[in-house]
Amino acid sequence: MAPTIGTGAHLMAPGAQGGGWAFPPRQYNFTNWIFFGTEMRAQSVDWFLEQLRSVARIPASDDDNDLITGLFLVSHEVDGMREWQVRDGIVVIRAASGAYQFLDE
Repeated sequence: MAPTIGTGAHLMAPGAQGGGWAFPPRQYNFTNWIFFGTEMRAQSVDWFLEQLRSVARIPASDDDNDLITGLFLVSHEVDGMREWQVRDGIVVIRAASGAYQFLDE
């Protein structure tokens, strides 16, 4: 049985409104999609990153041993854009591809 993530309310930073999570009412094919988008204060970023690390560590729940994967584009007014890649049970942080820079303009 696949793990259930619920409504995302437990992934909201203290004092956050709405949380930014969107769960489609119907999943298609073999993949469960979850979307996230928000503007976040700098003091909540570390908290959110720890939440993603917890999600990344959820063990595989199928015979294929598929772990959770995801891509977050994180933009900061001073530091610029970064990619947070959820894969292989961890969150890998690196500079975002130049292809995404239009989102920061």
